Amino acid sequence: MYRITRKLQLVKLAIKSWNKDIFGRIDVKLPRIRKDLEDSQAKVHADPRNILLRDQMNQIKEDYHRVASQEESMLRQRSRINWLTLGDSNSHFFHAAINSASNRSSIHGTMNEEGEIVTDPKDVEDTFINYFAGILNSPGPSPSHDSVPDPLRNLPPDTAQWLTRPVQRDEVDEVIRCCDGSKSPGPDGFNGDF
Repeated sequence: MYRITRKLQLVKLAIKSWNKDIFGRIDVKLPRIRKDLEDSQAKVHADPRNILLRDQMNQIKEDYHRVASQEESMLRQRSRINWLTLGDSNSHFFHAAINSASNRSSIHGTMNEEGEIVTDPKDVEDTFINYFAGILNSPGPSPSHDSVPDPLRNLPPDTAQWLTRPVQRDEVDEVIRCCDGSKSPGPDGFNGDF
């Protein structure tokens, strides 16, 4: 597992370098290509019989659609929305979803021991530290091993035996194949499609 993890880390470094040096910044590329497409369309409109201008415009249009598709894919991955599989590029929607996700994972305030709502980040931090320090430093007895219930005790014997059997390699492979690869990345930073 260490070798696989290390190889994934090296691949991630190579992909980051490729993204920076070759793939480029889509947010900068797309407006530039859109402007080139508008200029090209204006030239074709002014001289509709010029085949060279028309071919040039078609090439720029293909580039525009490719980069727009890449932007949509990037935004979909960043927004972690997996129920939207196809559709037009709705950048405002994706940006709103990205911002919403970051707002959901923030704590803006809490109630301290005196019952007051605190919103200052330092006060919120102190409130959490005091609360959990009180729990961890309490003189009460820690639970013994015997007091932890055995979840298999209340199951029928055949079900308990089935749950404790070794996992087969083909079962793991089947579960991985059934997963949606476009979901958000795991701890290693790679999604299932990768």
